[in-house]
Amino acid sequence: MIAAYPHVEFAASLCTHKRYAIDGGAHRGGVTSLLTKLGFQWIIAVEPGPSFDRLRVRFENMGHVTLLEAALGNVHNQMVWYGTPKPSAGSKIWYADAKRPGNVRMVRLDEEFPNLPTVDLVKLDLEGGELNALRGMERTLLANRPVVVCETSDLIPQPQHEDGPGRPNLLNYMAGLGYEIAATFEVDTVWRF
Repeated sequence: MIAAYPHVEFAASLCTHKRYAIDGGAHRGGVTSLLTKLGFQWIIAVEPGPSFDRLRVRFENMGHVTLLEAALGNVHNQMVWYGTPKPSAGSKIWYADAKRPGNVRMVRLDEEFPNLPTVDLVKLDLEGGELNALRGMERTLLANRPVVVCETSDLIPQPQHEDGPGRPNLLNYMAGLGYEIAATFEVDTVWRF
């Protein structure tokens, strides 16, 4: 398949079924496209930033892809500021005043899609916001036990996030839900139940 996403290909290979997949931090849609090629029946692609317009152009006419312009987190319908602190860094999300330019809507997946059918795979690349996004989809995780793949190299403490989304907190959270590490890649970790 596409060598740029071996962690996603591996995660998909662990899925017994390929019904729903969540692509959190879909950026321009590379993983969304791969999930389509791997046979997932329905994909929810979530992207909060400027890349959403490119994502929309690429996938808006594909009936099996639902696009959501939002940031995934552990609060629902709260505005957060979205920006780039350094030219070389990925975009970050901080809680902020809703009047500030660059705001996007943050959603809890469990609230945005309360009646999701079976989710088989969750991919998160949220520039350090993975733990809060997982907390915001805990009901989905417990009900479906999907394979989870997320970037773990960028988990830095941010004082605005509860507990700080550091890597040890993420590892403990996933273990507390009954997940075990299936594989680690250069910057990504794959969990299965």
